Amino acid sequence: IVQWGEKARKRTITDDLTGIYNRRFLDDAMITAFNNAVNMKSPLAVIMMDIDLFRQINDLLGHKIGDQIIKAIVNVYAEKLKEDDIIARFGGDEFTIILPDTDMNSAKSFAETVRKEVELLEFESLENTEYHITISQGISVYPKNAHSIKELKETADAALYKAKEEGRNKVVCSV
Repeated sequence: IVQWGEKARKRTITDDLTGIYNRRFLDDAMITAFNNAVNMKSPLAVIMMDIDLFRQINDLLGHKIGDQIIKAIVNVYAEKLKEDDIIARFGGDEFTIILPDTDMNSAKSFAETVRKEVELLEFESLENTEYHITISQGISVYPKNAHSIKELKETADAALYKAKEEGRNKVVCSV
């Protein structure tokens, strides 16, 4: 019964496709990370990421290919994350990355590294198409850009929107 209970709990906080945390877990993790940053007087970076033109790729090539792309991108992030970092699937092709004790320069460096590696990913199913997988990311950092969780999310989301507006395949930092 204990094993069943643990498995059930894990299913409620993880994404079935990728095995990473889901939105339900993200909300609690954000509160914990923010409170820790405030108490420790340390920075907290939040990155919001979308896969560029993902809907078109899904519509053209199908959800099976879309799922492969999502898993490959998650693997790129997973290889770069530190022990206390968190990646969560916010929904569809949207992800949030929480980087405790990380300033803007370090967060931007992390995001750029991931962006470049994703851009180099190759998928056999995309070889005869006009699509190349890229991601857009928006970064916000407490206390530099925001003084509340709500502000942190909003400024990261606004930076993500700006990255998409400026042509995608970019990392944009909140100001």
